Amino acid sequence: MAPFRMNLGSLGLLLALTALLMGCGIKSAPLPATLAAPLPPADLEARAVERGVEVSFSVPSVEQSDKQVTEALLYYAYLPKDGDPDCPPCPPRLRAYYELNLAKQLGKLEGGRFTYLDTQVPPDHQAAYQVKLVDVRRRAGAVSGMVRALRVELPATPRGLAADLGDRLVELSWQPVTTLASGGDLGEKDKVGYIVYRRGTAPARALNERPMSKAGLVDRTVSLGQAYEYQVAAARQIGDYTVVGRPTPWVSAVARSMQPPSPPAGLVGASLQDGIYLRFTPSPQLDTAGYYLLRAPAKQGPWTQMGGELNRENTFVDKDVKLGQSYHYRVVAVSESGVQSKPSDIIEVKHQP
Repeated sequence: MAPFRMNLGSLGLLLALTALLMGCGIKSAPLPATLAAPLPPADLEARAVERGVEVSFSVPSVEQSDKQVTEALLYYAYLPKDGDPDCPPCPPRLRAYYELNLAKQLGKLEGGRFTYLDTQVPPDHQAAYQVKLVDVRRRAGAVSGMVRALRVELPATPRGLAADLGDRLVELSWQPVTTLASGGDLGEKDKVGYIVYRRGTAPARALNERPMSKAGLVDRTVSLGQAYEYQVAAARQIGDYTVVGRPTPWVSAVARSMQPPSPPAGLVGASLQDGIYLRFTPSPQLDTAGYYLLRAPAKQGPWTQMGGELNRENTFVDKDVKLGQSYHYRVVAVSESGVQSKPSDIIEVKHQP
């Protein structure tokens, strides 16, 4: 074969053609689909519910319309409760999948989270799941990590949830759960615990990461005057699985202090035409609800409350006075919990405007 030779004219023509192509806006090859495809969700979850297994994951929000996630491939496998008979500890191979259309729910997902109820899981079986996201251009991302759930009958909902107030705490109590949701008895090997949920200053969350065995909890992580709501659910612990039942309705509680507020200070009075004006420095505690103003004919008493109701201001006008008569006054602060402070110093005012 004759050797290839290129003269100067041919070389010049090749260089000119190359420069022309580069200047005409011809772009390089697109990125491989695997680099532009959606990332797998890192928060895939599965939990047993009454009708099957509920699977949920977050759908990423993107600005480019050509990267919008519109479909999910939910890979699954159903195994006996104790795992694969040939190799119980072996991770299952997930080949079958459900095609989930996300396009119709875009914009309606609560918190960007998609939920699917798998009703095909046989009772007393465990289900394993992985998910792969697909965008509008049919680019499929990598498969997510695997999660598992055990479908067994749920424990019954606890009864008698009550919230009692203590000093800067809320004490919760309920009746122990001894039956299944269907009314049947729990097995002898069943371990039942409880998970408490709270909402108030933040969205609902569990106060305990692991089920606790005691039917009660003392919440000391409350803020004074803040309203909270609580609910509790029973949880069956079977091997490595925790199966949580339906929670109770929410019950409300407002954290209070059982400590008495500081007594009001600086009580002064002045006699004017329409009565005796009283003024004092309020108690500094944030949970102070108001004040009782007390009057007596003498320093030793007897003391009677003026106004009939809790006074929420730091001023008061005593109009039930007689000219030339002297009166003794003192003030008591009252907290939101109804705890009274010690009385303030006593002052004497003569009605002589």
